[in-house]
Amino acid sequence: MAINTIKCLYLYRVYAYSKTRMVDNNPKDNNNAASTNASSNVYDSIQENLFQTISSMVLNIIQTSMTAQKQLARGSNWNNNISPFSNFSSEQITTKHKEVMVSKSAINKYKLPVLKHLLQRIDRTSSPAHVGKLRNAIDFIADKETPVLAAQDGIVTFVKDTSNTGGPNPSYWRHTNFIVIMHSNGEYSRYDHLSYNSSKVKVGQYVRGGEEIAKVGMTGYTYLPHLHFQVFVFTGSNMWKDFDTLEVKDFVIS
Repeated sequence: MAINTIKCLYLYRVYAYSKTRMVDNNPKDNNNAASTNASSNVYDSIQENLFQTISSMVLNIIQTSMTAQKQLARGSNWNNNISPFSNFSSEQITTKHKEVMVSKSAINKYKLPVLKHLLQRIDRTSSPAHVGKLRNAIDFIADKETPVLAAQDGIVTFVKDTSNTGGPNPSYWRHTNFIVIMHSNGEYSRYDHLSYNSSKVKVGQYVRGGEEIAKVGMTGYTYLPHLHFQVFVFTGSNMWKDFDTLEVKDFVIS
C-alpha cells in the first residue's frame, strides 16, 4: 500500500511537471511565454520538494515498522508492563525512590472497536496485566471470531497474526497477535489477542474508523476470548519500552 502510494505520488509529479511545461508557443507573445516558463520553474521546485517530503514520511513509516517486525522475529523480550507499541499520555515525575505517573486523557475521539450488539461487556479493572504503563488499557469481552474494528482513521504500523497460542499464564505474553494503528496528535491504538491469521490489513495501509481489521481471539496471555485495546503515545526512542497508555473515557457510538 505504501509503495503504491509512492508510485502514485511519482506519477502525479510527472503529470504536474508536464502540465507546467505546456507553454504558449505563439511567437507573437514572447513575454507571455517567458512569464509562463518562470512560473513553471517555481512550480516544478514546489512539486519536487513536496514529493520528496511525502515520500520520506512514507518510507520512514515502512522502515520503522520493518525494524519492529525484525526485532519481534528475533525474540525481543517484554514483560507485563512492557509491550511493543503500547504507550501512555501522562506526566512522569521521577524521584530517587519512585516514579509517580499522572494520567492524561486521549485527545482523539475513538469509536468502539467491537460492535455494540456483539459486545458482552467492557472491563477496565479486572485484568492482572493492566498495571503500570498498561493501567489505561481496556478489555472488550466478546466471542471468538467477533470482528475487530479500527477505532479511528489512521495508518497501520504493525501487524502480527502468526500465533495460534494463548492461555491464562504470563508465559503466553509474547504469543499475542496484535495490530497497531497510528492516528493524529501522535496517538496510536493497539488491538491484542487477535485470532490466528485473521488480519485484514497490512503495514502502511490507511484504514477508516469502523473498518474491520481482524477477529477476536485468545492468543497471548488471556483467560477468555476478548479484545485488549489501548491508546498510547511514545515517550522515548525505544519502541518496545518507551510508551504509556492514555485514558479513553468515552467512545463514539455510531
